[in-house]
Amino acid sequence: MTVIITTNEPKRIRELFANRLEVPMNFDIMLLTKSGKIGIERKKVPDDLLSSVTDGRLKREISAMRQECSIQIVLLHGKISYDSRDFVDFGRKKASTHGWNMKGVTNLIRTIRYVEGCYVEEANTNRDLVGVVNDLQEY
Repeated sequence: MTVIITTNEPKRIRELFANRLEVPMNFDIMLLTKSGKIGIERKKVPDDLLSSVTDGRLKREISAMRQECSIQIVLLHGKISYDSRDFVDFGRKKASTHGWNMKGVTNLIRTIRYVEGCYVEEANTNRDLVGVVNDLQEY
């Protein structure tokens, strides 16, 4: 099956999918399945996920998926690490200055699920990402 992927995704992500159609979209991936259209917004964690909440992008992307797809998924790509005080570890950036801790991230994911009504999937690696998308195509 063909993966419909936005031209806004980085080339290295688009090229993970051999059978793809690249088109401009307001979210990242669309799958045409027997269960209907599935919209996927891929969020690299922690940076892209948390900054998209702060600047309002995630809300707009979820809204775009709702308009076009019967199933909406926010796919967390990567793994969130926490420091010894349970703040998100942003690598060399000072984590505690960003204000995101484990409880805040947990509540954010709950909000995506319960308030926004989106499913949340996880893919730690690029291989996992391709696996999740392939599995969803069969859904």
